[in-house]
Formats: sequence, C-alpha cells, structure tokens
Amino acid sequence: MVRYALSGIAAIVLLAPPAGAQSLKFEAPADVAGLDAKIPALAEAALAQYREPDERKHLDTLFRLQITARRWADAESTLAELHAPPAC
Repeated sequence: MVRYALSGIAAIVLLAPPAGAQSLKFEAPADVAGLDAKIPALAEAALAQYREPDERKHLDTLFRLQITARRWADAESTLAELHAPPAC
C-alpha cells in the first residue's frame, strides 16, 4: 500500500510541469556584516519579481519578504490581510 502511494507521489512530482523560476543577481560578501547589509536589498529585488497565483501562499511569502526588506508597515498590513476572515 505504501509502495503504491510513494509511486503515485513520485509520478506526480516527475510529471508536474516545471514552475517558472525567478532569478536574482546576488554576489555573496566575504563577511557576515556584509551579508547582513545585502539581505534587505536582495529581498527588495525578490519583491519586485515575486508572483504567486495562490493568494494565501502569496500573502505568506510577501509578508516574509517585506520583513526581510525591513518594510515594517507593509509587512504589518500584509499580515493583517493574511489573518483576516475569508470573504463570503
């Protein structure tokens, strides 16, 4: 039974169409302080390109990117929207 389930999961993964990858240019700095300074800019670049058709996933990832980009007010608004009751 488990073997059939694993075979089914493997088939789904192997036959699923590939998702469009988003590429960002990033040069890793040599030290941790440099990395700490570059992460918000990397998050900003990701925010500019980020697309997700599933609204819940979109809001969840958007919130995380906004926090990383230090966009506190935007993140607070996104989090409130994420936790709002669904519209009827």
